[in-house]
Amino acid sequence: VAFFLIVSWNLGAVRADTITDNAQKFIENLADNSLKTLTGPGVDIDERRRRFRVLLHNNFAVKTIGRWVLGRYWRKAKPPQIEEYFTLFEDLVVKTYADRFAKLSGISLTITKAVSKGTKDIVVYSELRNDDDIKKASIEWRLRSQNNQFRIVDVMVEGISMGLTQRDEFASVIKKNGLGVEGLLQELRKRKTL
Repeated sequence: VAFFLIVSWNLGAVRADTITDNAQKFIENLADNSLKTLTGPGVDIDERRRRFRVLLHNNFAVKTIGRWVLGRYWRKAKPPQIEEYFTLFEDLVVKTYADRFAKLSGISLTITKAVSKGTKDIVVYSELRNDDDIKKASIEWRLRSQNNQFRIVDVMVEGISMGLTQRDEFASVIKKNGLGVEGLLQELRKRKTL
């Protein structure tokens, strides 16, 4: 019995190490691909956004994030509102973050560690560094395995959750205008045209 327990524990530890190693490789590959395809000198804004949308679909749990960001208002939304919300939410994410990549030329991402969080998530810790190897920011990537593939469910920059920040902002918009989810949709429609 003791031998079985020791072997089982060691196999569990090896499996956890493999998962965290794979999570680190996932983020390394994503960072390399993103920095190469989104920061090049000849990439105009429309092409950058198109490329970012592809990366978003392939690497982020967009629907999981969008639902979480909408919070308690998710249950109050009607199916047509949810459909439009996901479209507008994705457009907002693409516009916001793709444009930020234009400023990341000469930046690299260094992975420092990966840690399992609970039974579902792994957090990969990393640092953005400039050409002189000076740390610019700490970034934590929360990953979840979906259909045997990693998907990002949150990103924390300098300890601030991008998902939580967006959730707080959306809740504020909804409370301020008093129109529920429809008020948020109106605001997101405006931002799309800016």
